[in-house]
Amino acid sequence: MKPLKPLKWEPTLYQRLAQLIQDHAQPQASDPSQRAYMVFDFDETCITGDIEDHFMTYLVDHFAFKLDPDQLRQVLTCQPEILNRQLPGQAAILQDLVDDLLISYQEVWQQKNKGQAIPQPQDPHYQDLAAKLTFYYFTAMRHMTFAPNQWISTYFFTGFTQDDMAHHVQVMLKEPRYQTRQIRHWTSLPDPTGLIGPIEVSYQAGMVFCEEMINLFQALISHGIDPYIVSASPLPLVEAVVARSPLSAIDKSQIYAMQTQFNPAGQILNQLDPTAHTSHGPGKSQVIRDWISPRHQGKSPLAIFGDSMGDYDMLTQFDQTTTRVLFNRHLNNPTQDLAQEAQLTYGQADAKFFLQGKDYRTGQFLNQIHSIFA
Repeated sequence: MKPLKPLKWEPTLYQRLAQLIQDHAQPQASDPSQRAYMVFDFDETCITGDIEDHFMTYLVDHFAFKLDPDQLRQVLTCQPEILNRQLPGQAAILQDLVDDLLISYQEVWQQKNKGQAIPQPQDPHYQDLAAKLTFYYFTAMRHMTFAPNQWISTYFFTGFTQDDMAHHVQVMLKEPRYQTRQIRHWTSLPDPTGLIGPIEVSYQAGMVFCEEMINLFQALISHGIDPYIVSASPLPLVEAVVARSPLSAIDKSQIYAMQTQFNPAGQILNQLDPTAHTSHGPGKSQVIRDWISPRHQGKSPLAIFGDSMGDYDMLTQFDQTTTRVLFNRHLNNPTQDLAQEAQLTYGQADAKFFLQGKDYRTGQFLNQIHSIFA
């Protein structure tokens, strides 16, 4: 059996996890319903970084979108009721950004159709497009409210098949710029004809697959304890990343995420499946109750891991769950109530909440409860 290594786990958390694994180990060939299980958020939990954000920047960097300009217009204007909302830090409204963005997109799309190498980093149309697309994604859309069957990333993944996504994920995971922790910047050029002012966007890039999480999943599986991912990212993307990363030991059937709709040709639509579970916020707890727990004779998770308000509900449910792990991002929201509880009960034998620190400059674990950001 694969042992759980101390590595850079916070010491009291390591002791708890090692004890849980020892106490609940089962032969791998045992009846799956008899096994214990743990539940993990994905972004900023299983890995350091956000896979949707990185895949979006990959699409921009490679101009790998499947949408022609008319299709992009349909996608970006599919909720007309939000187009008159003011942009953060701008006098302009979202419709102005969409109009500017589509002009640049049309130019770059035409260059691509003429066989020109895309992207051309010094091309003003590409620079403008890259800045405004990333501004739309990272800034404008974060201030919008979406219907339950809408999700930000599905706007830009429209037209991809699952094979397309798998191919691009494989390329992305091999390129150093998506693995290196760095602040990336996009800046639009001054454009007197544009409807909105110059755009500047910054983003903390770098997806890191930490040895601690890789080893934990290996230890769980080898001891007959099932790990489940419950993610608010699109299911095809999570599946593609897991299958092509050091986390590939996790079985596809143990991944629950936002289910996109597909057209008859197998291409992603810019809508979620309205009949499927919603693995976001309180929906994560519902996924555990409705789908995962019944696979294990109604038992609660041994442990639940998360990092943000999207995980708050599942971290505070399930009375029988003895171990709730918060990756300490020091967010200014109610997750700090959980962090405070973890600190108040630190070292106690019956503690339920645990903090795990990271050095977010490198993306790596720290063997302490606090994190470092700069």
